[in-house]
Amino acid sequence: MKLDLVDKRLLNAIQTRFPLAAKPFSEIGERLDIAEGEAMRRVERLREGGIIRSIRAIFNSRSLGYRSTLVAMQVAPEHLDEVADVISRHPGVSHNYARHHLYNLWFVLTIPQTWNLGDEVERLARATKAGAVITLPTLRTFKIRVYWDLLEDTLRADQGSPHPIAQEEAIVLTNSEIEAIRALQGDLPMTAEPFHELAKRFGMDAEPLLELARSFVERGIMRRYSAILDHYRVGFNANAMGCWIVPQPLVDQVGREIASFSRVSHVYERVATKDWPYNMFAMIHGSSREECEGLTKKISEHTGVWGYSLLHSVKEYKKQGIRYFV
Repeated sequence: MKLDLVDKRLLNAIQTRFPLAAKPFSEIGERLDIAEGEAMRRVERLREGGIIRSIRAIFNSRSLGYRSTLVAMQVAPEHLDEVADVISRHPGVSHNYARHHLYNLWFVLTIPQTWNLGDEVERLARATKAGAVITLPTLRTFKIRVYWDLLEDTLRADQGSPHPIAQEEAIVLTNSEIEAIRALQGDLPMTAEPFHELAKRFGMDAEPLLELARSFVERGIMRRYSAILDHYRVGFNANAMGCWIVPQPLVDQVGREIASFSRVSHVYERVATKDWPYNMFAMIHGSSREECEGLTKKISEHTGVWGYSLLHSVKEYKKQGIRYFV
């Protein structure tokens, strides 16, 4: 799908800060010096073309009383699609990928804190008759807030320099706040006043919903309200997960250094295990497998950490936001 300059400026704008306003497309139009109707038409065309996956709230799951983990499974190649389908049907699975490795199925599981994370992983392992299973929860986040800069053809950090993000504790939420979260996590309707439509579906008024949305951002409950793009359709045709074995005294320094690379989107310190000694994880993006491999080597040269494994993405089975309080 061909993008003109206005399309690229529009996509940059709504990835970082989609207006939490009664008439958001009017504000977008003013920002880009185009009419409200044209802003709506362009967004609708980009959604229909698959460039925009969705426009919705991105919440901090831990602050909502949820916890998550990355899970790796060894699955017989002939049963991979079948097992992946079972995993993807779990409502707590947001990302599910086949990767080129002995551990060939990787997914993120997010569940309420009242559930036992280990028990749920074990239940999925039994249901799928998977081989070895590894649970890799996050210890620290070094980079997560990024957007695809379509003007410069690269990734950019959304909020200044990368810095470790602590794993926040759950916040006590009111019934009204929970209803607002249920409304905001849904995909944005394509109307001139979309938040009015969202609020109406949940028996709310638009302005109180918007006030709560703004407060969620200020309090760190919502990371952002924005458009989510399909990175394959904007030119980043390959991605891989880089995993490094970083000595504990160097974790903070190396995490920051990896996060400083523009074509790295997510950087986490995770729990290392006997079967998986890697403790630093990063998502590497490029136009080809070779570019991802070259960047990973460059990261190791820069950090001086050579104990690593690179797992190329083979197939995307699921990528969507978790629906909370449903």
